[in-house]
Amino acid sequence: GTSEQDGGVGGKRDAGDAALDEDAIARGWEHLATPVEDTLNAVHGTAADDVWAVGLRGVIVHFDGTSLTRHVSGTFEELHDVWAIARDDVWAVGDAATALHYDGQRWSRVAIHPPLQPFETVSAFRSVSATGPDDIWILPAGTTSLNGNVAGPFVMHFDGTSWTPYERGEDFMFERKIFAAHDEAWVLSSERVQQGFGRFWRNVTPVSEGVTYEDLWVSGEGRPWLLTDDAGAGNRVFVYDGFNWTETEGDGLRDGYARGIWAGDAGEAGAVGLFGCVNYFDGRSWCVVDAGHERGVYLDDVFVVGG
Repeated sequence: GTSEQDGGVGGKRDAGDAALDEDAIARGWEHLATPVEDTLNAVHGTAADDVWAVGLRGVIVHFDGTSLTRHVSGTFEELHDVWAIARDDVWAVGDAATALHYDGQRWSRVAIHPPLQPFETVSAFRSVSATGPDDIWILPAGTTSLNGNVAGPFVMHFDGTSWTPYERGEDFMFERKIFAAHDEAWVLSSERVQQGFGRFWRNVTPVSEGVTYEDLWVSGEGRPWLLTDDAGAGNRVFVYDGFNWTETEGDGLRDGYARGIWAGDAGEAGAVGLFGCVNYFDGRSWCVVDAGHERGVYLDDVFVVGG
């Protein structure tokens, strides 16, 4: 579908875009065939006819409202994340510190130089997010020296002119995501949530023991939504009001399959994950949505346009 609330998902086997709107629970999602067989890791867009997805071997595909087409990326490195600022301003990041930019005509590689010591390397750029062309954030996966030591974590910020590195203090492993929001940025690792204001970063982790942090989304009104995986209680979703985290209600996430989350300004949210699971939060409680996928499908990411 191509309604105002259209979006997409990225998956491990059967990755493609699908539509989520107010009637999604009743009528299901539309599955779109992709022009590639490679895994798609992330999805983002600016409108129902301008959605991007990236994945293995440098794969980049674009949805124009009707079908998906493949774009030439110029790399075979795995791409982990994509962020569309405008139709002619899209960023993708991946392995080997790969950063790509789309100017409306073609994709080109951008040289970004993290603050490395001699013999240190960055294994990957894990995530990218932006609020505009002069506020772009990239999250490296960490730096490793020849002896295998992992250096302290940092992020890269672009102000429209140059890239600046910001150290984040503590050393967190398994970096997952960065999210730009207003005058701040949020970083998610498997064990921590950090809120950053340039050079100042603070830990705002809600719970820690026995919980894995899967994904983070910040709504347009600046409210972070955190998707967790508790081995004993399945998935849980928390919302931050600037002071405290509050858990959302509903049994739709009990199976613990969800791995990606999106949240809208009106208090609604969606989550996708293992075995083709799709969940929807209507502002009150979570429920399971019949997405029409086979159970072998692994959905990584979800994005809704217009929310």
